[in-house]
Amino acid sequence: MVSIDKTILAIDTAGPYLGVALMDKKKLYQHHWQGDSKQQEALTTSVQMLLLQAQVEPNALDLIAVMRGPGTFTGLRVGMAAGKGLSYALQIPLVSVPTLMAFAASLSHKEYSASILDARKGRYYAQLFHWNQPLTPEMDITAQDLTLQMIATGNNYWHITGYGVETFIESVPESSLTFSFLANAHRSKAENLLAISWLYYQEHGADRLDSGPSYLRLSEAELSIKGSL
Repeated sequence: MVSIDKTILAIDTAGPYLGVALMDKKKLYQHHWQGDSKQQEALTTSVQMLLLQAQVEPNALDLIAVMRGPGTFTGLRVGMAAGKGLSYALQIPLVSVPTLMAFAASLSHKEYSASILDARKGRYYAQLFHWNQPLTPEMDITAQDLTLQMIATGNNYWHITGYGVETFIESVPESSLTFSFLANAHRSKAENLLAISWLYYQEHGADRLDSGPSYLRLSEAELSIKGSL
């Protein structure tokens, strides 16, 4: 992990495995847990716990980072709301980083990699990378179509990270592809987010107050409303 002489709080609520990470002057603190219906309360408690553990006052933070999406609708809203609340109250910049880009941070040293998040109903949020540079945009895609995208690059060996990696591999049709995935695929990616958040902030600046999550698809409620019109 890249060490930066800053105090940064990172919040990952994009998937089923949630987490917060705090870097205080190059020292890392983190907490992970599996999401449930009380994730807002768990998030608040975890942030308070990390600040106490690190003996960091909230107003000493240099940056707050959250996952922008794609991800679960509820999780992204909870993370964004928590980040905005802290940012506004403490007058500290907030940056939201694309989820799949943050996932890929752990594979930046691999030539070909893929970030995957199980989007349910046989589909995945995914993005392909070459030496950590995007080969594709963020996609809402089936396992079969994602496989075709991989084959089209001419490369057959892929390093994969994200949530739902095993499900993806099991659903991939027989092909010439070989996959390798991280042993901690089921752990929150808050540390990944922490690792790239300062550079992303320097390149893109802080979020505007009216910014929001990026979902890639409509929610079930939105689809229902759209269908009734």
